[in-house]
Amino acid sequence: MSPSDEQNQLTIGIIAHIDAGKTTTTENILYQTGKIHKIGSVDDGTTEMDYLDEEKERGITIISAATTVFWKNHKINIIDTPGHIDFISEVKKSLTVIDSGILVVCGTAGVQAQTETLYNLCSEDNIPLMFFINKLDRPTSSFSRTYNSLVESFKIKFLPINLPIYNLNDQFTGVYDILIGKAFIYNFDPGNNNINKIKQNASSENDAEFFTMNIDDYFQQKYKIPDFLSFNNIFSETLAEFDESFLHEFLSSGNIDDISYEKKIELIKSLTKERKLFPVSCGSALKKIGISQLLDNITLYLPTTDEVKYTLYSASNEPIEQPNKKVAFVFKTIYEKQSGKISFLRIYNGNFNRGDKLFNPRINEWERISHIYQLHANKKTEIQTAHKGDIVGIIGFKDTQTGDTLLSDKSYIFMHKHFLTEPVITMSIEPRFVKDVEPLLNALEIISNEDNSFRFKQNQQSGLIEVSGMGELHLQVIQHRLFNEFKIETRLGNPSIAYKETITQRVSREISVSKIVKGVTNHFEIGITLEPSDENKLVILEKNIEPDYLSFFEIFSNSIFVSGPMYGYPITNLSIILDRFNLISNSVELLLLGEVTRDLFFQLYNEAKPALLEPIMKLDIVADESHFSEVISDLNAKNVDIIEMKVLPDSPKYRRIIALGRLSLFFGYSTILRNLTSGQGYFSMEFYTYQPSSI
Repeated sequence: MSPSDEQNQLTIGIIAHIDAGKTTTTENILYQTGKIHKIGSVDDGTTEMDYLDEEKERGITIISAATTVFWKNHKINIIDTPGHIDFISEVKKSLTVIDSGILVVCGTAGVQAQTETLYNLCSEDNIPLMFFINKLDRPTSSFSRTYNSLVESFKIKFLPINLPIYNLNDQFTGVYDILIGKAFIYNFDPGNNNINKIKQNASSENDAEFFTMNIDDYFQQKYKIPDFLSFNNIFSETLAEFDESFLHEFLSSGNIDDISYEKKIELIKSLTKERKLFPVSCGSALKKIGISQLLDNITLYLPTTDEVKYTLYSASNEPIEQPNKKVAFVFKTIYEKQSGKISFLRIYNGNFNRGDKLFNPRINEWERISHIYQLHANKKTEIQTAHKGDIVGIIGFKDTQTGDTLLSDKSYIFMHKHFLTEPVITMSIEPRFVKDVEPLLNALEIISNEDNSFRFKQNQQSGLIEVSGMGELHLQVIQHRLFNEFKIETRLGNPSIAYKETITQRVSREISVSKIVKGVTNHFEIGITLEPSDENKLVILEKNIEPDYLSFFEIFSNSIFVSGPMYGYPITNLSIILDRFNLISNSVELLLLGEVTRDLFFQLYNEAKPALLEPIMKLDIVADESHFSEVISDLNAKNVDIIEMKVLPDSPKYRRIIALGRLSLFFGYSTILRNLTSGQGYFSMEFYTYQPSSI
């Protein structure tokens, strides 16, 4: 296949809650497609995509990693994402550039709070999804129970594509494809002559052999598919809801068997792309069962690069037609000792060549591509040309940052990708040796450029350095990075709350300014409205603003959002609307414009009834039955809002509690819970919202 043929190219993300088996799933995809020749282990720290020392030591994914595989004449660009909530920023950055996603769900634990968070993030970006129910080799797993938990949790249309097959000893041994009516048996009976051996299209040394079987008498003597008839009916009924010809066939015969294979695929793919339908595959990545069928489903049902449309916006935030020019988006930036700054690009249109000059409308500057790399985790292979849909690493950009749009001509159009994640906790940090203060600040600057959920600042009077992140684990990982990568020993202080501030009332004002600067009259009119919003944003209603002034207002708003005038905390949920900007004189000095705009903003902000906000966390707590009452009593004492309590289906002696509570009450909660449950309880928490503070 030609790598530039976007008709056969997909760009997908693999996402999951922690411990769903996502990394093992990705590892097996690499193996089945011939990308690697030996499967690594999460427990041993030998997986291909988790390459950081911290990832190997902790057995979790911390940063997203990209790779490319080929499967049955399709090129699949893959971004593997973290599962732990402390690294949600990495997930958000990845979601901005994928065309579709695989959401891995544990077949034992079912839907978790993080599963819902990931689904909601994908919904915000309108990303088509396929679900993969994993770990069906485990004795306590259940496809039916997990499928039903998906239906109950999300209230959307799911379509079972594969069903699990068990032998008579209840061992998971294969998957059944409802569409073609075939069973794929992995732990096969070599004495059976009625089965057809299937070879993968990967290199022969990597082939995981399996066999196909019809659902005949011999099959039923050897194997079983739980709830077989029920899921077949769900498959037919669901498709019949969306197409009249399917409905007619279903009503007349009770099934849709006579409708062509091609027409079924066409309908499923169309509905999946429109997010009206969510296919469900299944398997066991650990046992290598169902991965080949998952790859088939990816190429059959998920949209290709050519089928996904993207939106660009003008400087005044108006959506525009897809332009006939090169377009790329920078979704991630890293720094390597040898290579320096590497920008991760998703290419949306055109071919990008080494030596090309690209325009960055945010900084009003041209940048040059020095090197292009195809990525595979932390490995890079230099290439001369990158094509539409590709995920590549670029060396050569000087001032381009994460979130920037790059174009082949001087146009002021942008891809509006919002993935800024605000930190929720803050800790002081100090180097062990005084000589390391400056190196520490330099290292923190590099890390903050890579990770947009991490912040740091130094108090100019006291010299105290503070770091802010998504959780204690997040900041501990950064502390280890400082030692491993920069050889700086540090000590973290106790955590504190990352408060925010906002306004609660809409205010507006327009003024006229005339002032002589350097002997020249500067005369202009400016009108600003501040109003509560669901996000921070600058809205420019004035249509014809020169690029220099447009850039000024963008820089001004970004600086304002960082530190509010009332409490000094970051601002959230504020819309700054530039209602009017009219030059009466030929021009206006930017220094004067800055003074006037800032004074006007401060006046309006104080009138808009500012409020202090604190983070509210969503907690997912599991405790054994004998200690359950102690856990509930402690939660009640903390005045949390308990949303749900239920018995774990696979472990009846354990109960799950979903609750909302103030972050300030849950520092060190892992130790508290361990003491309350004699080591039999565990929990996770994720940011839920900000609410007015009680302090």
